[in-house]
Amino acid sequence: MNSAAGSRSRDGKEEDSIDTLESFLPVIANISSAENDLPRYAQPSMSALLPANKNATTQKIREAFSAAGFSSISKLPANLTEDTILRPAGLEEDSTGDDKRKPWVVAYKPLKSGLFHEFAYVPSKYTLAADIKAQEHAVHEARSHVENKKAFLPAGRGARLRHEGLFDEGAFPYTGDPYEEAQDQASRLRWIDGAKLLHGPFVPAGKGGRGAQAAAGGRPALPDAIRYLHGALVEDWPGQNFSVLSTENDMVVVRFELGPLEDEGASHQALIGYMNVLAKGDRKLNDFGLRRHLQDWGREPGDGHILFLFRPPWVPAAPPGAVGEALGLDAPPPPGSGPALAKARSAAASSELFLMGGRKPEPGQSRWQGAAGEESQWGKKTADDS
Repeated sequence: MNSAAGSRSRDGKEEDSIDTLESFLPVIANISSAENDLPRYAQPSMSALLPANKNATTQKIREAFSAAGFSSISKLPANLTEDTILRPAGLEEDSTGDDKRKPWVVAYKPLKSGLFHEFAYVPSKYTLAADIKAQEHAVHEARSHVENKKAFLPAGRGARLRHEGLFDEGAFPYTGDPYEEAQDQASRLRWIDGAKLLHGPFVPAGKGGRGAQAAAGGRPALPDAIRYLHGALVEDWPGQNFSVLSTENDMVVVRFELGPLEDEGASHQALIGYMNVLAKGDRKLNDFGLRRHLQDWGREPGDGHILFLFRPPWVPAAPPGAVGEALGLDAPPPPGSGPALAKARSAAASSELFLMGGRKPEPGQSRWQGAAGEESQWGKKTADDS
């Protein structure tokens, strides 16, 4: 029984499906017949025969409660069922043919000729521009001839410069432009300032070598260095007997007498400390490039004096004892005088030393004189310079 009932139910479902397909056959036949008359893109598809969207009711209600929606709550019915909203909309569309779901399109009046305006096509040659230019040239040449049929020749055929007169010679001379003259004057001043710069060879930076020599001014600045060193010692050690010498090798020697120094209660150790601070901390001496010669710094030759040697940057570093041998410091002192003083006096007499005494000169005597009374090789000075 159950099997028979099941077979009947299955047969009933099959019959219903067959009836449904038979109902769609005329529609499909109509579609196939219409395909011959309409293009491919205008032919209807199966989506047009499918039922409407079941979520349309939900979308309508959601749009009614949305601030940006175009549906109104007043148009919604009081009792909502499955087809309460879609059925009236479908009936209205079928009766009026107005589909509200279509996009808004601006109405326009179609043209009789189609989508575009008709216009007359005027062809043009590729040489149209050249032909027009040739016609203009012909007109220009026709205007250049006068009645006697000779070409018009201007007065001046050659190119003239802007300072030359265009008509009569000298009638309209070029007077110049004040703005250009100011620019020329500024460029001339810049050239003069640039010509004043003295460019020497490339000198690498650093405290030693040619860099320090160029910064110190070289050997011509040695007299200025000696003058500055002597002035600094006169201010700090008034009343002391000292001398500032320059040897034939350009070594700067400071020679102090120990007798007056000990009488005032100062020791030679205090003098050595002062000279160390002066050599390291004086900015002017560092600008001149004077460095301590440590082998003969604070040397006491045994004649009652103490010596301090400075080495300029252009003097090469001598081996230990070489400067002492040159000054006679390592030789046994002769009786009655120190070897350093004898060497200094002989060099000053031959204009190879520059000596400045620590004491003030007498009236009529220049402090720029050497120990033996000869004038220095750097010129004469008067007593007013002291």
